[in-house]
Order: sequence, then C-alpha cells, then structure tokens
Amino acid sequence: MAAYSGVPAFLLKDMRYVKATVTSDAPCAPLFLADGSPRPLLLFSHGVAGYARLYTALLLNVAARGAIVAAMAHLDGSGAHCRDATGRFAVPLDTARPWDADAREPQLKQRIVETQKTMARLQQTGDLLVALGYAPEEVRRYVALKPKLVLVGHSFGASAVMATALSPKTEAKDTVAAVVALDPWHVPLERSLFLEPIEKAQWRYATPSLIVHSETWFVWTEVTEFFDRVTKKILSQKLTSEEKQRLDDAADKNVRPGITGEKGWFNIFKWGGIDHLTYTDMSLLSPVVFKKRYSTRKPIPFLVDLSNQIVRYAEQQLGPVPNKE
Repeated sequence: MAAYSGVPAFLLKDMRYVKATVTSDAPCAPLFLADGSPRPLLLFSHGVAGYARLYTALLLNVAARGAIVAAMAHLDGSGAHCRDATGRFAVPLDTARPWDADAREPQLKQRIVETQKTMARLQQTGDLLVALGYAPEEVRRYVALKPKLVLVGHSFGASAVMATALSPKTEAKDTVAAVVALDPWHVPLERSLFLEPIEKAQWRYATPSLIVHSETWFVWTEVTEFFDRVTKKILSQKLTSEEKQRLDDAADKNVRPGITGEKGWFNIFKWGGIDHLTYTDMSLLSPVVFKKRYSTRKPIPFLVDLSNQIVRYAEQQLGPVPNKE
C-alpha cells in the first residue's frame, strides 16, 4: 500500500489496529425474495493494489439493500492481499510491474478468465453458491432460472468487467444484465482485449453500462480523451436488430432521478468532490492516503449514496425473471 501510495510505510501502520464488528459464519441471505423472484446478483472486481475486502464499506451497503454480492480475489499479481481459504497459498503483489499496456494486458486477460469462471460457478453449476452456504436444492432452483448478474468493478477491476462483457466467450447477452464501472483504468483497455476489436468491428460492445468517473478521473485529460473515443465508437456500432431492441429497452429503464436517470444504455457520470480512493475503505481508514484537495464529500454518505445507485441500476436492468417452481 505504501509503495503505491507514495508515503512512508510507518504512516499506515495504524491500520493494523483498526477493528470492525462482524458476525462469524453469518447465514447467507435467501437467494429468493418473498415473492419468489431471485435477488439481484452482483460480481465485483478489485483494483490494482486492492483486494476484495478493501471495499467492505461499499459492498456491505450494497448487500444491505437486498443484493447478493460476490467479490473476487484476482490471482494476477495485482492484488495487495491474495490467499486461498487455507491461507497456505498466496500470490504477492507485483510492485515492479510497469504501468503500460504491454505489462498490464496479460493481467487483464487473466482477470477476464477468472471472472468468466466465477460467473459459471455462480450461474451454471451453482457450486460456488453451495460453498458459500446455500442449500443445494435452493441453488438448483436458482440456477434453473438462468439468472443474469451485474458486473461491478473499480479501477483495473472496472476495466476487467468491461472487457469481460465484451469477450465473445462471456456470451454477455445471456449472462450479464449490466456493467457498473467505477473509475475504469484506460491503459489495459487500449489494445486487443477491448478498444481494438471494437474499432475494427470484430466484436460489439452491447451491454448496458453505467460508468462513474471521480474527479481524479475526469480531470485527467488522457482518461477523458480515451473514453470520449470509446463512447463514440461504441455508440456508432452497427448493431443487430435484436441488440438494438435490447439496448433501447435498457435505455428506457433509466427513468428514476439520480446518476442512473440519464437516458441511454452507455452512460458516463462525472461525480465531483470524490477521488479515486473514495470508493474504497482507504477513505475511511487513512486520511494520509485518502485526502485530496478536491475531496470535499464525506466518504460514508458518498458510499451510502453510491450503493443506492448501484442497486437501483441493477434492479432496473435485471428486470423481472419468471419464477419456475
């Protein structure tokens, strides 16, 4: 963390003593709501030098609003803390890796595969849901509905979920209801796994997407220019009639006020007063790393507001799922 934040390590040692009240082996929320419909399912991807638990405040707030949230720990060497359930297998953070596309595209490729495999274990086999504590019969009923999920990510994780939605192997029209990308990192998206196949009309990006840019992102000229280019290319794609109808329907679902209220299926919202780390627990744990001059919004109200918007958008895009007994 210190290496990536540019501050002396001793300034972050106080984080070792931060404690949170949790319930050990808490029961999972039911997969189905009272009316028999499945709960919204969200799959989250972390950023560089982050890890799944670094987003606890945000993801707990999303879960508290009725969604089931699964957070991945990527094995590509970009995570600050990555261990298996036994604690014996660990992948260290690669702090020497350059920040250019040549160095990061292999990591993005691995993240896409990991996301696709996790999706399959949630949506097709359901074995990951069983491992999390759900009853096998409940999981079988859930999987039989073939429910879509919402991909959510931050920074490199946001890049990963966008690239996963584009990948033909994902078959996103049948598996992904929407993407929520928080400050997507543009560098890994510049090459063959995202922008190039879109520009060459080899692959079509046709997944409803809500992209949020913090002030750190929208004042960064390189980021703004890249996503202006991406937006122009995506919105000028030649879509099939089925894709056009599906995306028109997705645009029509954005009818409530808030950041999801803008019409359109591919939206970029610029959220002022926050920086790149406000999405993470770092904004709550360490003002040394977190605080930027323009970070005027208090992190807790922001995270509550953002979680409301994410769940609202997920519910809008998932739509009704037929209940099969």
